[in-house]
Amino acid sequence: MPRRTLTLQTLRALFGRSDNRCAFPGCSHVLIDNEDLFVGQLCHIEAASPGGPRYNPLQTDDDRRAAANLLLLCYAHHRKTDDVARFPVEVLRRMKADHEQRFRNARFLPSEEFLTELSREMDRYWESIAQASMVVREDRPFPMEIKALFFDEVVSEINHTLEMLKSCIDVAYRPAPGDVNWDAYHIGVPNHLTHLNILITQLEVRYLEQATASQLADESVVVRLSNAKQRLRQLAASARHVD
Repeated sequence: MPRRTLTLQTLRALFGRSDNRCAFPGCSHVLIDNEDLFVGQLCHIEAASPGGPRYNPLQTDDDRRAAANLLLLCYAHHRKTDDVARFPVEVLRRMKADHEQRFRNARFLPSEEFLTELSREMDRYWESIAQASMVVREDRPFPMEIKALFFDEVVSEINHTLEMLKSCIDVAYRPAPGDVNWDAYHIGVPNHLTHLNILITQLEVRYLEQATASQLADESVVVRLSNAKQRLRQLAASARHVD
């Protein structure tokens, strides 16, 4: 089932309690710059999907997208908090509570137009990719779905897929030298390689999205993002399961 998107009410709550600053202790990196660009990241305390950091299978979809389960961080500290051993759920919840308590009287409220456009922009491209990836055609009877994943979720899924690919390769050649397991070799390995290609392209798009939101981004980064998005669109339209 597709992950439900964030509501405007949730975005208002997050930004209103943020003072427009990364929630990591001691960090003063802004979330929205002076050109109204969102240069921070929305981060889940308990991951939005299986395989992500601190994923909790007992949560509902509404729990996962609620403001209580979300942090606003800069890119660098989002990556740092992917270390689950150092940053378990209780540490991130305390970080969030301390930050919001510190700025409880300094309300930061971006315009309704900004929040609406941010919400739309987050969803528009990825929804189109997900829809295109599920189109069934005569030459693609088993399309490979592309889900909208956040940066950390893509990284986790890449690691999982690499493990699955290695297992398939081990099985393919396990019977005896020169005796290949047909299913693993002709179905498992090709499917995992296609999925890995999708994930790596998706990771590139997510990374370049963040780069273009930065004041350091130049025209070449914008061109790279456009090219990466086009490659992902092509994969969404063509990637299929081998059966």
